[in-house]
Amino acid sequence: MHFSFASVLHPTHPSPVTARADRHPADGFAFAFDPRWRLALAVAGVRPGTCAVTVGAFLRIRFGPWWLETPVDNVLDAAPVDVPAGWAGIGARTTGGDTALFGTGAARGAVIRFANPAAGNLPFGGLTHARTIVTVARVDALVAEINLPRG
Repeated sequence: MHFSFASVLHPTHPSPVTARADRHPADGFAFAFDPRWRLALAVAGVRPGTCAVTVGAFLRIRFGPWWLETPVDNVLDAAPVDVPAGWAGIGARTTGGDTALFGTGAARGAVIRFANPAAGNLPFGGLTHARTIVTVARVDALVAEINLPRG
């Protein structure tokens, strides 16, 4: 698991590992942007070109200036989930104490569970999270990719 306190102090500068991986964030699973929230998210630097979920040796979530990453071996599973409507379903935040939300206003997302809490640079500190919710456009495809047998 990679974590850098510098990334917490300077959230617009992702970790060195993430910076290399996210030069082309559209190569992963794109986020589903609800048009009603697109402008508000863009003001925070969250736009389609700056957001993606990639699955390889690491699970990497890039959400504008924020990120979360963990080795794919730390990922337990994923499942579709309904996302709260309105402000509760947008932005990068912690919900329920141990869950990171990367939401774009979509009604549906994928919840991803970790064996050991994963680190990221969500607003207000570098917390660790036992699970995360991402509102990607192809929820079922991401869930299937994560749930593939590994090894």
